[in-house]
Amino acid sequence: MCVSETIRRLGGTEVTLDEELLEEAAASSLDDARLGDALDLSKRASNCLQDIHTVGELLSYKASELLKISYLGHGTLNEIVLELGKHGLKLMDEKNSKTQAKIDKILLPSRRCLVAIEKLGLSASKYNLVKSFGYNTVNDLYWPLISVRLDGDTVAELRDCLSVQGFPPPLP
Repeated sequence: MCVSETIRRLGGTEVTLDEELLEEAAASSLDDARLGDALDLSKRASNCLQDIHTVGELLSYKASELLKISYLGHGTLNEIVLELGKHGLKLMDEKNSKTQAKIDKILLPSRRCLVAIEKLGLSASKYNLVKSFGYNTVNDLYWPLISVRLDGDTVAELRDCLSVQGFPPPLP
């Protein structure tokens, strides 16, 4: 569903801004941006990507191709995917479903960081309880002390909501 917003300008002219078009425009402006200027990557990630000069060039790679770069491991790949995700961008999908399944498993930590608690579909009371402990993303739920801080009903509901989203249960 496309969300649109109408703005009245001086003189009474109405302009409709399509959020999807605005996101595409922002993404396309990043395509030509230099990698070091557009993305906030660690020195290690930047060094690994020294032969890739623009964001658009990076987006043409698959995760499995990036993993073939010397010294670029799972952690660095997760960092890159997380940083791209902050800008609404992602790497190319794998053609082979087995390879994609392996990559999805590798990228689980970055995917958890990108999913907000609001997207889980928790009941209002459980959502408020979880937020009161400072949990903002799914990744926060994988903290070891969560089962100590939350009651059994909340833990059960979280497990159900996470499994619907395709996340493994974080709690014992």
